[in-house]
Amino acid sequence: MNRQTRWLLVATTAVLLAILLTLTLQPDAIPVDTAEVRRGTLTVSISEQGRTRARLPYVLHAPVAGELQRISRLPGDRVSEGEVLARITVSPDNPRNRAAIEANLEASQARVRSAEAAREDAESALERAQREALRRERLFDQGLIGEEEYDQFIRQRDAARSRLLEASAGLSAARADVAMARALQLGNDDGEGATISLTAPADGTIYQVHERDTRVIQAGAPVLSLSNADALELEIDLLTRDAVRVSAGDPVRITDWGGQQELSGRVRHIEPEAFTRVSALGVEEQRVNVIADLDTIPSTLGAGYRVEASIIVDRRNDVLLVPDNALFQRNGEWHLFVAEAGSARLKTVRTAARGDGLVEIPQGLQAGERVILYPSDRLDDGVAIGPR
Repeated sequence: MNRQTRWLLVATTAVLLAILLTLTLQPDAIPVDTAEVRRGTLTVSISEQGRTRARLPYVLHAPVAGELQRISRLPGDRVSEGEVLARITVSPDNPRNRAAIEANLEASQARVRSAEAAREDAESALERAQREALRRERLFDQGLIGEEEYDQFIRQRDAARSRLLEASAGLSAARADVAMARALQLGNDDGEGATISLTAPADGTIYQVHERDTRVIQAGAPVLSLSNADALELEIDLLTRDAVRVSAGDPVRITDWGGQQELSGRVRHIEPEAFTRVSALGVEEQRVNVIADLDTIPSTLGAGYRVEASIIVDRRNDVLLVPDNALFQRNGEWHLFVAEAGSARLKTVRTAARGDGLVEIPQGLQAGERVILYPSDRLDDGVAIGPR
């Protein structure tokens, strides 16, 4: 073996040893899970527990003092409009009763006038909302306005239609009160003991009997409560800081109500006054009730049922999305790791809306990149990574 060959052998051995030493000292790649950055639609929602309740329930009160006859109806019984539900016998020789009968008739007539005015206002509001919705529909078809503005006027029209239904139901109840008051007045004028009948003001279901046994009750005492044509609505109490993001017409998704399918609905209105409630942790919270209408009401769903409700407050199309479990905060800014050529690359990003486990990233990423999910403390910029 000549001298040149020996030097070549020594050099080759040195290079191999250097490579072996480098591989030995190189840290193991950290196994990670990744997800692709993509463009899509982001749905922003507010989720909270809610409960169903009878929409515009009727509470039948005793119009005057008298002896209530025993009630045989039970909670859950279906009733028809005009059906007699209870009877009260009134003594004719009681001046206080006669005055109460006259006052009750006058009050009932005043309620009818008020309900008629409310219904006229609701009809006018619906006509205006329908005209505005029709105008926006033509502009939308011509491409002069966006879908968001068009949907806003459609929601206002639907909300106006719901208010008209409420006003119509209120007028029916007021007219039923007048008919009952007039019947009581006629019975009292006969000079005999008048027996008045409390009738159902609408088709529905009895859900509470306040007084069942025969006894003397005072004027104004509640006797029966029943639903209005079995109509239900949804009551969702939200923190006030969340409620300000909700508008009439926003879609609602209802789950965990006991059935298999997901139900849908729309926000009708937000009650104007908040209330204070103490949380399970003993913290006072300011909350407000959001009332929503159900699109379909299953026959197995009743008043007072607990549900999970998600109110959709925003929908953003064609935005850049990443899973929210890829983000973390450092020094007051949002960061994530991008998987790049077998290494983790730290990036600072700007976030926008969040919803359904996704976050909109308006700046700092490109579609098609892969981000590392659930980044651990072992990760740092430039660290070797591999698939889990």
